[in-house]
Amino acid sequence: MTWVLLSREVRRLALPIVVLAVLGGTLGGGARALLPQSYVATSEVLIDPRGFQVFKNDLTTGQYDANAAVNYVESQSHVMLSESVLARALTYAATGQGTAAPAAEKPSATQINALRKSIEITRAERSYILSISVKDKNPDKAANLSNAIVTAYLDEDSDSRLRATEKLTGDLTSRLDQLRARLAESEMKAEEYRQKFKLFSSDDKLIVDQQLSSAVTALAAADERLSLARVRGEQLQSAEPGVIAGLANPSEQTLLNTLISRQVAAREEVAKLSQKFGSQHPTLRSAQSQVAEIDSLLNRELERVRSSGQSALRQAMKERDDLSATVSRLTGQNEQARRASIELRALEQQIASDRELLSSFETRAREAAEFGKIDSANIRILSKAYPADIRSGTAGMIMWGIVGMMMGALVGLGIAALRALIAYARYTAAANAAAKTVAFRPQRAANREEEHYAPPLRRHRL
Repeated sequence: MTWVLLSREVRRLALPIVVLAVLGGTLGGGARALLPQSYVATSEVLIDPRGFQVFKNDLTTGQYDANAAVNYVESQSHVMLSESVLARALTYAATGQGTAAPAAEKPSATQINALRKSIEITRAERSYILSISVKDKNPDKAANLSNAIVTAYLDEDSDSRLRATEKLTGDLTSRLDQLRARLAESEMKAEEYRQKFKLFSSDDKLIVDQQLSSAVTALAAADERLSLARVRGEQLQSAEPGVIAGLANPSEQTLLNTLISRQVAAREEVAKLSQKFGSQHPTLRSAQSQVAEIDSLLNRELERVRSSGQSALRQAMKERDDLSATVSRLTGQNEQARRASIELRALEQQIASDRELLSSFETRAREAAEFGKIDSANIRILSKAYPADIRSGTAGMIMWGIVGMMMGALVGLGIAALRALIAYARYTAAANAAAKTVAFRPQRAANREEEHYAPPLRRHRL
């Protein structure tokens, strides 16, 4: 029943449906002709997150796994939509790419937001390629803005790297002053400690060690000289004059040998005169007097030699005692120096560490200053944006007209469906009312009543 009613209403409203379709098509084509046309310009950029490693100790490593690399590229798409990049892009588009606008001509927030709404950035699947599409009513302006965004992004990336490098260099330079001051303080502390404990070195050896070694050697030599002096002194006390002459010094040996020779000669002369003359003879007595004089001289010289031997023994003993005291004193200083050397080595290690750290910072500061001037980012412009072709728009008007005709036809069909639903509701209400009336009448009357209400679809138009 519903489909019958719907088909009847469609046939009844065929002309209005056609009129609505034509009217919709006309309105669609007219609207397309009246509405402004937008053009889209697209440029493509390859952003390789790995970059170029120009030097082994480059400031950035650029080592990413697959997910991190994709995240890096997608984050760059948001950088392109940042205020700084879009403001620079609007400046480039207004004054020419690669030129800077005066401060008074900086774009406003409204212009930046309007440009952001007209931009669409997409990443090709499984790639690091970004497509920057800009929609505008003017095809040349759309292409200019798309290219300006790419150029502004590259310049902003380079400037941000330069600013980061300058900040890093400034931080390193300020840190260098602190490291130099700390190194000077460590060196001064070590020097004061060295002065306090006399920890001076020569040929990589403490001077106190060298002094102790020399003193020990001198003490050994003094012990040897003392032993020789003691033996010589004992021999001088009990030896014969001839032996004493052999033990005496060369200068003393000459005199002793002379006196001994004269003594022997004088005694021989006395012996000869004793045989020849009597004991009271003047010549014999003169010879005996000469022998006594020579004996006296020889005894005094021997006593002097013995005295010099004892003096040499005492001097050797004193020298040995002095050297022993010196060795004891230097031994104590050496032990103290060795204990102090432990702390001194710690201070020297701190100095070496501070010096190495300072050298590393100086090298890194110079590298940062130089490497920051080199852009190692691997960003390439694959294709520039070109103005879209300007056409008459006939195809668009036809498409909009077809859509308008379909919409008009759908409106007419909707009206027909609404009328069919209303007719079906009326028929259903009438049929229900007739059924209730027939239930309280005789069968014959009911049949007549049914015959009256049954054929309305054939005899009457609802």
